[in-house]
Amino acid sequence: MLFPLVGVVLAVLTWASGILWFSLRPGDLLRAVVGACLPILVTGGIHLDGFLDVVDARASWQTPERRREILKDPHTGAFAIIWACVYFCAYVGCITELKLEYYLPFGGVFVAVRALSGLSVVLFPKASETGLAATFSKGAKKTAVTVSMLVYLALTAAFWLYVCPAGSWVCIPVLAVLFLYYYRVSVREFGGITGDLAGYFLQLGEIGCLAALTVLSIWR
Repeated sequence: MLFPLVGVVLAVLTWASGILWFSLRPGDLLRAVVGACLPILVTGGIHLDGFLDVVDARASWQTPERRREILKDPHTGAFAIIWACVYFCAYVGCITELKLEYYLPFGGVFVAVRALSGLSVVLFPKASETGLAATFSKGAKKTAVTVSMLVYLALTAAFWLYVCPAGSWVCIPVLAVLFLYYYRVSVREFGGITGDLAGYFLQLGEIGCLAALTVLSIWR
């Protein structure tokens, strides 16, 4: 139930870094690189690891059973490396164009994706009875977790509407579409969610909303 609070920490740090860099103006590229690295430094890259495992497994075009085996493989595949490069290039490119006024709504994304990820752990079917997602699901009080995650989402939506209504118009639809996509991929391609797939969604949500806010930032 405290998982989204990590997102609050990231939101504060992201906003503070934006204020600092826009005040000092050392260069957009350096600002973007720091912004891209900050979430990884805070979380230790655990969610990015899941994202890369999943893209590697999906690229195999194997059965759900084989894909789950690939998720457990400690070796790094070629597609994981390729997508890591694509992900960071996209992240850096987007932050380079992001205006300061959109740093606050982007900070809210860190909270929202973790709340949705928490919801999926208790509500979505699991790929197996073992693993991180299954362990958390078994130990969680599902009603309490569901209610608390919904509260986080409601507070984040209210925050978006207060600080930047336009940000809510893009972030909410993007996250809704990606959440449904995450469910479809998990069930159809892996037979249910795993901890890696939860990380996969979290990273997709971050980069998806960042891209949408960047387009809004350029357009306005």
